[in-house]
Amino acid sequence: MYAQTTENICVQVQPWYRPELSERKQRKYYFSYQVHIINESEFDIRLMSRHWIIFDSAGVKRKVEGKGVIGEQPVILQGDRYSYESWCPLLSELGYMAGYYIVERLLDESRHQIIIPRFHLITPEMKN
Repeated sequence: MYAQTTENICVQVQPWYRPELSERKQRKYYFSYQVHIINESEFDIRLMSRHWIIFDSAGVKRKVEGKGVIGEQPVILQGDRYSYESWCPLLSELGYMAGYYIVERLLDESRHQIIIPRFHLITPEMKN
């Protein structure tokens, strides 16, 4: 598990390889990841947007940006957590993702950048 805390908001990520979706001969490697956002701050927040950098060892670097996550802009009350699962395709057996969320404090509508820890996407064969 990868974890990073910014302004008392902890982001935890657990990635895993999806061999049943991957097609090695066609250089398609699929990874899933589960994210937990734990609001340990004194404020209720809304997750407004996501900003990802995805690096593939095949030499491909992508930026992915958008509103919220998985079609939602969830409110996370102080002391609560929000979890979701998503996925990422790569052209190689090795890569990483990193980025940040923009959250808005409901009290004063101020916006803050919350770091998503860099996490590795690695097939089991590459770990050996």
